[in-house]
Amino acid sequence: MELKAPLTRSSYYWMLVSVIAVLLPHINNLPVSLLVGYTLCAFWRTMIHFNKAPIPKAWMKLILVISGLVMIRQGYDTIFGVDPAAAFLLLAFVFKFLESQRMRDALVVIFLGLFCLPIAFLFSQSMAMTLYVLVALIILITTLVKVAKSTDQASGSVDLKLVSHMLVLATPLMLVLFILVPRIAPLWSVPLASGQAKTGPSDSMSPGDIASLAKSDALAFRVEFDGDIPESKHLYWRGLVFSKFDGRTWRPSKTIRQQRHSATWGKGTKLDVVSQPNTTKTYHITLEPSSQSWLYALDYPVNSSGTVGLTSEYTLLAKQPVDKRRRYVMQSSSALVIDPILDPDVRSTNLKIPNTGNLRAKTFAVSLRNQVSSDQQFVDKILQEYRDNPFFYSLKPPRLGRDSIDEFIFKTRKGFCEHYAGSFVFLMRAAGVPARVVVGYQGGERSSDGNYLLIHQFDAHAWAEVWLVGRGWVRIDPTAHVAPERIEYGIEQATAYENTFLSDSPFSLLRYRDNQWLSQLRLKLDEIEYDWSRIVLGYNANRQSDFLKNYFGLVSREDKTRVLIVLIILFLVIVTVVFVRKEEGRKLNKSDQLYLKFCGLMEKHRMVRAAGEGAKDFSLRLIDRFPNEAKRIDTITQMYNYLNYGPVMKEPQRKRTLKRLSNEITGFRVSIRQLDGANVRTTIFEK
Repeated sequence: MELKAPLTRSSYYWMLVSVIAVLLPHINNLPVSLLVGYTLCAFWRTMIHFNKAPIPKAWMKLILVISGLVMIRQGYDTIFGVDPAAAFLLLAFVFKFLESQRMRDALVVIFLGLFCLPIAFLFSQSMAMTLYVLVALIILITTLVKVAKSTDQASGSVDLKLVSHMLVLATPLMLVLFILVPRIAPLWSVPLASGQAKTGPSDSMSPGDIASLAKSDALAFRVEFDGDIPESKHLYWRGLVFSKFDGRTWRPSKTIRQQRHSATWGKGTKLDVVSQPNTTKTYHITLEPSSQSWLYALDYPVNSSGTVGLTSEYTLLAKQPVDKRRRYVMQSSSALVIDPILDPDVRSTNLKIPNTGNLRAKTFAVSLRNQVSSDQQFVDKILQEYRDNPFFYSLKPPRLGRDSIDEFIFKTRKGFCEHYAGSFVFLMRAAGVPARVVVGYQGGERSSDGNYLLIHQFDAHAWAEVWLVGRGWVRIDPTAHVAPERIEYGIEQATAYENTFLSDSPFSLLRYRDNQWLSQLRLKLDEIEYDWSRIVLGYNANRQSDFLKNYFGLVSREDKTRVLIVLIILFLVIVTVVFVRKEEGRKLNKSDQLYLKFCGLMEKHRMVRAAGEGAKDFSLRLIDRFPNEAKRIDTITQMYNYLNYGPVMKEPQRKRTLKRLSNEITGFRVSIRQLDGANVRTTIFEK
């Protein structure tokens, strides 16, 4: 392989396909300016290939590098972090492709491609992404095989078949290494700072925030229960608690950093004592990356595993933002009594409302409170107001001004869950009842086999908690009194009258859940993805240890190492035997078979071809022995040499030549037999 040799035409086309295959998974993660830059570089290289553009000079390359860095800086607002680093590596990959002219350059491009390809796993570890990366890997290795050849004779399909065969042979060893090699966290599972957008409820809530989130069909998390799945009306997935209100926006009473510092960190231990153990539910949550620090659990979490913290407001926290898919086990009890005796500081925090603004709502709350004798009756009175008056549940609520509570309750009366939860808590506080807002998700969709739940972003929800004497914090959901179908059947049924469910996502399969075939297909695909996440991505050191212990009885590290070595040696022996037998059993081509048949015929007449003797030299000895057959012997020899060492022939011509060679050998056999018969008759006559 000559490294300075120019690239062949087919090699360039395969390189272009390889570059596109490596860049394709990053279309949604890269700034538009960089995508345009990559496309222009690929177009420039194509023009160079057809001699329509000049090769970039040194000063041009310098300008390209500076321009690329500027685009990265503008696209990410920084040149540090995971996203800018990934974009820079891809930029170097494309620039090297732009200047590639010879085989050595092509090899560097391919090796850079093999290095850049796993970058896709920093942003997604789904099964679909894994299959795509495997296809892209096959393309890159096929390109490597193609570049290593000095001619364009072999077609790409032949090289592709060869590479696919190589990967199939490597699959058993890959499985052995996956199962037995000690598990360490891959690079993409390490928490890294990333510029990816945060998903799910944020750390504040203003009118319209959750309504916007509910327009997304993205998956939030999956839940697998140890036992029966509760009814939808009991599925309140608790997230953050908001206790501060500035007149428009709700926020937590403490920052996330402060909450982490004061949280109780459970390691499989009980965090609360449940008076009614039969109300406890155990379940497994697989949370999608959200770049947020809080986790989700049913009301109310009492137990956790791993590094999960529980705040005094029953918010679950992770030690790092959830930048990768995370699985954790939780226990919750609906019978748990929270804060039966309320701390004075907590009471004060959950009674505060701005001194100015929303005066009509304040007056309204005080007047209703004076009409009843207890806080519970006041709660019922407010809920009755929501039921009796024309309030509407909508994904497209009208905009609210400065006095948002007054405008919503007395004018628009059209809103999403955050409007009802926020206004309800405000009325409670205005009347002297401690209350707070809770945000998270409500409900969920059963999988195709009913074994687990899927909770999507459109299941985002907000509700209220009020503190009542003797009962502690009690969940109150005013949305359930305005649109009970939202709690029983989901947001799709609640917004059917205005046809706004996923109206911004016309191609989402979730819009067509009434179509049984499409719905089953979508759920079956999600089930495959869930198994992939649970079995493959979740195969960590603990699961590996349990698997090897339960199925193979391997406990100690020494036993695992011995088994691994034995299996690797066995695999290498099998591969060696297969290749040796393949070489030994390799069939001769048709021309060699015919010529060996000719040589066997000569052996019967005591004309044995010597070891290393060429066909031409052998033919000279044969002519001396059979001078009358000199022409036929010379024809057989020339045809054999032409078939084996002559120029490449098309298949029809090769078949005709082989047939003629076979006929010549047959004719020679007949002539020899006749000659032998004549010799026998002459001998008898002489006697």
